[in-house]
Amino acid sequence: MKIIFIILMLFSSFSYANSVSEMSSNSLDSFLQDEIIDGDKLKVYKKKLSKFIEKFKGAQLAIADVNGMVCDFCARGIEKTFKKDINVKNVDVDLDSGTVMIIYPSSVDIDVEDIKQKILMNGQNVLKVKIFGI
Repeated sequence: MKIIFIILMLFSSFSYANSVSEMSSNSLDSFLQDEIIDGDKLKVYKKKLSKFIEKFKGAQLAIADVNGMVCDFCARGIEKTFKKDINVKNVDVDLDSGTVMIIYPSSVDIDVEDIKQKILMNGQNVLKVKIFGI
């Protein structure tokens, strides 16, 4: 019975690990066609996104799909963590869509693992990160 339980746990862990996505680059313009940006569980409201990026032309945008962000306390913790980073120009945490939008200068190489680690330090998991040029 213990062996079956261990096999089930290993299989479940392996399945979850395969479902977690790595960074992917996309064209932001292709996502601005709909009211809700939806690409592989990544949801951002078009009007909110447009307002968020309007002052940062030529910069980079990272959008993280976050699992486990259920309260304002969670969101504010993530926001404070990213605001401490000197490379971050702006950050927006949206509880409704479960996303974190982060603006970086174009000169910075965005480290997806750093984004994941900062969010993990606040008790949440990153499911996917997409990077866009603005």
